[in-house]
Amino acid sequence: MEKRYPFILFFSLSLFIILGLIRLILFPLNFWVDEMFHVFAAQGLLATGQPLLPSGLFYNRSLITSWIVATSFQIFGIFEYAARLPFLLIGAGAILVSYILAKEIFDQRVALVTVLLLAISPWQIYWSTNARMYILLQFVYVLFIYFMYLAWNEGVRHGRINHIRFLSFTGASLVMIALAFQLHDFGILFVGVGVAFLFLLLWEQILEKVNLGRIRNTTILFIIVAAGIAILVFLINPFGMLTPKAGPIGMQLGEWFYILFFGRYFPVFGLFAAVALLSFLKRRAGRESLLLIGFFIPLLLLSLFLDQKNSRYIFFLFPLLVILASYGITVTWDWYQARKTSATSLVVPLCIGLLLLMTVIGLIGAVTDDYHPLPYEDPHPHWNDAAAYVGSKLESGDVVVSTMPVCTLYYLGKTDYWLRQNEYYAFTDEEGIIRDRYTGAVILTDYAMVESELSGKNGWLIADRKLESYFTSPDVLSYVGEHMRLVSEGSDDTVRVYRFEKG
Repeated sequence: MEKRYPFILFFSLSLFIILGLIRLILFPLNFWVDEMFHVFAAQGLLATGQPLLPSGLFYNRSLITSWIVATSFQIFGIFEYAARLPFLLIGAGAILVSYILAKEIFDQRVALVTVLLLAISPWQIYWSTNARMYILLQFVYVLFIYFMYLAWNEGVRHGRINHIRFLSFTGASLVMIALAFQLHDFGILFVGVGVAFLFLLLWEQILEKVNLGRIRNTTILFIIVAAGIAILVFLINPFGMLTPKAGPIGMQLGEWFYILFFGRYFPVFGLFAAVALLSFLKRRAGRESLLLIGFFIPLLLLSLFLDQKNSRYIFFLFPLLVILASYGITVTWDWYQARKTSATSLVVPLCIGLLLLMTVIGLIGAVTDDYHPLPYEDPHPHWNDAAAYVGSKLESGDVVVSTMPVCTLYYLGKTDYWLRQNEYYAFTDEEGIIRDRYTGAVILTDYAMVESELSGKNGWLIADRKLESYFTSPDVLSYVGEHMRLVSEGSDDTVRVYRFEKG
């Protein structure tokens, strides 16, 4: 069996890359809005050496991501496949590091289950085929946990410590923290995990001194106590330090959002992870301690203190959940092997089969759906098709209005107005005009402005489903219905094209 281990690893990584290439080449998605930021920043880097947006402003967020896209553009040309290909390779790297981490903490079996489940994971494939920083953040986070584990393992060895190795692993962990801050504000969570783990080590020493060191699993007890303290701080809110921010309405999802998210979309993963936790409770804390801290501390902090929640913000923790679930699978499988004759033991292969079935069903959409690959992530409207139609009909003097100007500008090459009355990202130019931060398009902020700007012009409205959401005020939506004509020929279920003319 051991001779097959390298083959299983190679097969899993190859399968992941093949599935990703099928998505990128055979079933390409239109860029979604957040990808466009890096696409335009990358074009700015190639043209000027600066991450310059069409608006004239700089996009400095996750500059590493923009440079990766720019480098790929320079090699392959500017299109969707080129922007996303590097992230597929980064996704494969994240799976490989997860395999190494699982093998270090547990054993080869757990590592192989981990790599196989990640390789066919719809969520992993989705973010590995998007030109956004989330797969890169995951890769850096798993590396961070791995280097921290190696430093800890070196530090707690009996006998003489190899100080060079210890300092090297510690330094590598600090480098990962620095990289994380360059990628996302969540770099602070890396620091939080590191600090929490140091407190855990101190906690264990204190328990030993007060003769409580015989507690079965001090790590799980530490997490429970930390959760209690965090909840208390959240409820009491001392000195008003947790003043809520004005987050987007669609991201104000409550403290239970991430727990409910995992329960809804990854229930069997959660079940096997729970089995792993029960197994840990029966023994003293061991190598799994950092894995538990690395998963539960960020989950706790994001659940309580992040005011703008989204599924993608928790994605960097996904490999750790899969490692825990993989360990739970091996534990239950061993239990099943010892009790095959028992009817109740059949629940184990049934649960594993259910996990694989749910994964494969989700995998089909993740690889082939050209609009909404995953129900819990943002859709990819067909901006290209709508832009192609409008481009073929565009007349001199026509203006273009869009519900997502950054996408329309890329696919059509023109965007004059952003139709949005709530939650827009803007700057005010020298003439006092409110413009989109990314494209420079004029923002139609209310009904009066819509009427004054459009009533004397001919043009087109390209609108996704945001047109009928809270982003658009009811009176503006009525204006669209009364003064614009839906062009069915240029529309589909994801994007609608409207024509309006001065009357």
